Amino acid sequence: MYLDSRFRTPVASLRGHAFRLTAALVSGGLVADAATEPVASPDPSSTNAPTSLGRTVVTASSSPQMSSPKFVQPVLDTPQTLVVVPREVYAQQGAMNLSDVLRNTPGITFAAGEGGNVASGDSFFLRGFDASGSLFVDGVRNLGAVSRDTYNLEQVEIAKGPAGADTGRGGSSGYVNMVTKAPRREDFLDASVAYGTAEQKRFTGDLNRAVPLGSKGGWLQGTAFRLNGLFQEGGVPGRNHLQNRSWGASPSVALGLGTPTRVILQGSFGDQDNIPDSGLPVVALPGAIPTTPPTPAVDQDNWYGLAREDFEKVRQRTAQMRLEHDVSEGLTLRNQFTWNRTDRDALTTYFQNGGAAMYNPATGVVTPRRIRSQTSNSILSDQLSASAKFDTGPVEHALVAGADFSREFQEVPTWTAVNGPGTSITDPDPYRLSTAAQVPFQAANGPFSDGTLDTAAGYVFDTVKLGKRFLLNGSLRFEGYSVESETLAGSADPAARTPTALSASGTMLSWKTGLVFKPAEAGSLYLAMANSLVPPGTAFTLSSATNSLNNAALFEPVENRNYEAGVKWELFERRLGTGLSFYRSENRNNLTQDLNTFELVQDQENVVEGVEFNVSDRVTDAWTVFGGVGYIDSRFTAPSGTSGTANNGAVLRFTPRVSANLWTTYRFPFGLTLGGGMNYSDSVLRSTSGAPVPALSTALPEAQGYWVFNTMATYEFSRNLNVRLNVYNVADEFYFRLNNNGGRYYRGTPRSFLLTANLAF
Repeated sequence: MYLDSRFRTPVASLRGHAFRLTAALVSGGLVADAATEPVASPDPSSTNAPTSLGRTVVTASSSPQMSSPKFVQPVLDTPQTLVVVPREVYAQQGAMNLSDVLRNTPGITFAAGEGGNVASGDSFFLRGFDASGSLFVDGVRNLGAVSRDTYNLEQVEIAKGPAGADTGRGGSSGYVNMVTKAPRREDFLDASVAYGTAEQKRFTGDLNRAVPLGSKGGWLQGTAFRLNGLFQEGGVPGRNHLQNRSWGASPSVALGLGTPTRVILQGSFGDQDNIPDSGLPVVALPGAIPTTPPTPAVDQDNWYGLAREDFEKVRQRTAQMRLEHDVSEGLTLRNQFTWNRTDRDALTTYFQNGGAAMYNPATGVVTPRRIRSQTSNSILSDQLSASAKFDTGPVEHALVAGADFSREFQEVPTWTAVNGPGTSITDPDPYRLSTAAQVPFQAANGPFSDGTLDTAAGYVFDTVKLGKRFLLNGSLRFEGYSVESETLAGSADPAARTPTALSASGTMLSWKTGLVFKPAEAGSLYLAMANSLVPPGTAFTLSSATNSLNNAALFEPVENRNYEAGVKWELFERRLGTGLSFYRSENRNNLTQDLNTFELVQDQENVVEGVEFNVSDRVTDAWTVFGGVGYIDSRFTAPSGTSGTANNGAVLRFTPRVSANLWTTYRFPFGLTLGGGMNYSDSVLRSTSGAPVPALSTALPEAQGYWVFNTMATYEFSRNLNVRLNVYNVADEFYFRLNNNGGRYYRGTPRSFLLTANLAF
C-alpha cells in the first residue's frame, strides 16, 4: 500500500519508538518480537512489486531480498554483509548516478585516477581494494569508465567480502549489482522534472501498461510493457565551464506475468556528450604545497581544460532476454541472455604529477598534460540456472545450480599524451588554443591494446535448514577461463604492424560457506568464509614482463579470503533492519622480491580487518532510517627477507579508517516530509608506502577527512503531485579526492540545490 495524507502518527508514539530504538542499539540490537512470523519483502525484480516513482512503499518485513536467484534467503538470513539500497532512498536524495547511490554505505572511497589514467565515471575502492571492475547489471559484468545513471534502476545491491562463488573472477572486496526495472502487472505513469545549481535540468519518465491479450487465463494474458526515459543537461556545481548532456531510453516487454512461464525482453540505449573535468593542480589547494614565491589564492571553481577541444562521448547499448519457467511448485528454470556494449572517447586536459614541470611559481603558469582515451567494451553472456526446494529426510534444502558462459571484448587504441598549452593558475583561459604539437596523437602504425576473455563456469549453492534454529550455506563455483591479448607498440614506421600476441588459460575454484543460528525469527547470528581469485589477464592484458602479475607463465592468480562473524536483527515489529559484522580480508599471492635470491615471489599480503554496522528501513510507518558506520584497520604485510618488509605496517591506499553515512526522513500527517543525512570519511593516503611522506614540493600525500550534511523537504500536494527540494553540503564543507600520484585533485560538490517535481498517475 502507499503512504498518503490519511496516515496519522501520534507524537507520543514517535517518542516511544525513538526510546526503543536507542535502547535496542545500546543493548546490541537484541530486542525483537520473536513471536512475529516472518513475511518476506517483495523481490524488486518480481513482476508484481509496486514501483511508482515519488511514492513510498510499505512492506511487512524490513529484510530485503537480493535479486539474484543464487540468494535463496532474505538478507536477514544470509551470512554475509549485504547492503540493498532501495530506490525510495536514492530517489529522495535526488541521486542521479551510481556514485551518488554508493555514498549510502561505509567503506567506499572514490578514486581520481592513476598517473595519466584520468578517472571518469564510477571509479571507487571498497574495503581497501579497487572495485571498479566489479560492477554488474542484472548479474552481468558491466565494464567501462563511464557514469551510470539511476533512471532505470530498481535497487542497488552491495555485496561485501570476496565473492568469487557469486560472480567469478575478481571481487577482492565485493561487488555492486544494479537491478533494472521490468514490466509489472499494473498501469502507471510517473515523471519527474528537476532544476538545480549550475543550470542542471533533468527529466525522467516511467510508463508501465498491462496489455490483456489472448483468452482469459491464457499465457498472453500477463503481457505488459514498460518504457523508462531520461534527458539531462547542464553544468556541474562548483566547476566552471563544464557541461554534461545525456539521454537514455529503456524499453521492455513481458509475456506470461502471473503464469508458470514468463519471458522478459529488455533493451537500453543511452548517449552522453560531456566536457570532462580535468581536476585542479595540487598547488591550487589552499596551504597544501609551499612554493617560492608563495602561490596566490586560487578560485576552487577554476577549470584548466580547453573548452573548444576537450570532450567526452559515451555510447551504451544493451539487449537482454530472460526466460523463467516454473516446472513445479519447488522447481524453477531460468535463462538470461545479455549483450552489452559501451564505447567511450574522451580528450582530457589534466595534471599528472606535481613539481616544476607542472607549475612555475615565478610566472604563475601551470602546464597541463593532454590525453585521449578510447575504449570499447562488450560482452555476450548466457546464464542458466535451476532453483529447487526439497527435503532429504528431516533436512530442508534450497538449492540453486547453474552454468554461466561469457565472451568479453576490449578494444583500446593507444594515443600518446603530450604537454598542453600553459595558462595562469589564478585566471586560466579556457578558450586558449593548442598547437599541433599539443594535441594527443596516434603513432603512424596505429598502436592498440585489444583483449578477449572467455569464461565457462558451473556452480551450485545449497542452503540447508537444520531444525528450527540453524541454516548451513555452502557454495562452489568451478570456472575455466581463456585470455587472448594483442598489443601493438607505437612506431613512426607505418609498416610496423606486427602485434605481440599472448594467450593464457586456466581454471579456478571459488567457494563460500556460512552457518546461521536463529535465536528468534527476527534475528540471526552467523559465521562465514569465502574466497575469490584474480587470474593473470583479468583486465584483458597479458604481459611477458618478469615483474608483472599478468605474466601467466610465471605467476598464479591472486587469492582473496574473507572471514566474517555478525548479527542481524529486525526491530520495531520487524520494520527496522540492523546488522553488525566483524571481518578479516586477506589479499594473498602479491609480488615481493627475495633479498637473497633477488627472485620475485608471491609472498606478500594485504590485510584488512574491520567492523561495520548498518541500519535500514522504518522505525514507524512515517519515520525511515538508512545508514551505516565502519571501522577499517588495513596493513601491508610481507615476510622477512623480502623487499616488501620496508612497507610492513603501512595502511592501504584510499582506505579510510572510519567512514559513516546516514539518511533519515519523517513524514508528517499533513503531507510534508522532512529529511536529511550526512557522509563522513576519515583521511586517506594516496599510496601504500611505509617510507617517509614524499616531499610536499612534488605531490600531496593524502586527502583530508570530511563531513558533508544534506537536507530534503517534500510536500505532497495530492496523490499525483509532490515537490521536493534537496540542499547538498549545507555547511559548504570543502573536501576533495586525490589521484595516485598526488598531482591533481577533484573538489567535492559545494553547497548546491535541486528542485524536483514528481508526477504519478
